[in-house]
Amino acid sequence: MLTDYGGVPYTLTVSGGDCRPALNITDVGAGKALLDWTTAALGYQLETTNTLDTGASPIWPSVTAVPAVVNSRFHVTNAVPSSNQFYRLRNPVP
Repeated sequence: MLTDYGGVPYTLTVSGGDCRPALNITDVGAGKALLDWTTAALGYQLETTNTLDTGASPIWPSVTAVPAVVNSRFHVTNAVPSSNQFYRLRNPVP
């Protein structure tokens, strides 16, 4: 895209698309967490596990709750057990 800013022409080029979306996790009390990420990450799946044991590959099942869209962000409120709980976003299409 060629444009002009204050009389100075410049070119902006955007390429790639491998930017991974950030997953925000907020404690909302009562043993629950709000997980949210941008709606620009269409197709990403929210997954969870309770171990990151490096000796074995952890199993990452999908979170089954359907995200709501609030202010251009996907939102899921999830119960958090008293033990460790880890979350990630995964793009199933390489």
